[in-house]
Amino acid sequence: MTHTAFLRRAHPMLRPLTVARATLGFLAKRLHLWIERSQQRAALAELDNERLRDLGLCREDVARECAKRFWQ
Repeated sequence: MTHTAFLRRAHPMLRPLTVARATLGFLAKRLHLWIERSQQRAALAELDNERLRDLGLCREDVARECAKRFWQ
């Protein structure tokens, strides 16, 4: 059963609770993603030129990536 089908079939008294849980779950996943991106960009910024070359990146690529907002 899909998530939306479950919401349609849920008892009317349970729908607000179900929607709230789904919203909190979405927000928790989004927050985790933002933290993960921030940590990955910080780690990328610490790589030396040789490691960046192995990845096919240059300092300009790293600077561009690290300049992005955490939600991007």
